[in-house]
Amino acid sequence: MENKSKFNSSIALLFRTHPELGALVGLVLIFVVFCFTATRFLSLESLAGIVTVASELGIVAAGITFLMITGEFDLSVGSTFGVSAMTLAITANAGIPLWIGFLLALAAAFFIGLINGIITVKYKIPSFITTLGTMMLWRGDIISSYRRFCSSLLGNFFFSTWIKWSFSGRISNFFNLVFYSYFFIGNFS
Repeated sequence: MENKSKFNSSIALLFRTHPELGALVGLVLIFVVFCFTATRFLSLESLAGIVTVASELGIVAAGITFLMITGEFDLSVGSTFGVSAMTLAITANAGIPLWIGFLLALAAAFFIGLINGIITVKYKIPSFITTLGTMMLWRGDIISSYRRFCSSLLGNFFFSTWIKWSFSGRISNFFNLVFYSYFFIGNFS
């Protein structure tokens, strides 16, 4: 009984001195559960997808870690990531070489971070407020760019016809209410 007590106290001491072991144990448990429950979890395609997503999130998390260490945080990191991706997509669609599009995407992310930093440091606005505002700004920019990007690929006949008919009275107010409610709920929820 005494050996079991020593064993339990040594494990508790190990977890108290190294709290990151709790995350490791959780990761191993989730991995084991998915190995037994998901049939294709250990396939090469599945593991490649997991590593790809983990690398993208890891790069973003590494930058956020430096902010957290200094006591600041960035709410606009997801929107900045989206602006970079949309910049690359638009430049690739325009026929610009990928390496130039990649550099432009990095430059866009750099300037967004620079703007956030200047507003926070020079004007003494808390990073929470600054990055909350720029998150909404860049999210709106992404939505606007995405609509233009999709309409340039698919054509904008449907949306332009709907808007023209809805404001000229050819479509009833009920259907306008349903359409615009769906539009706003679908895009902003």
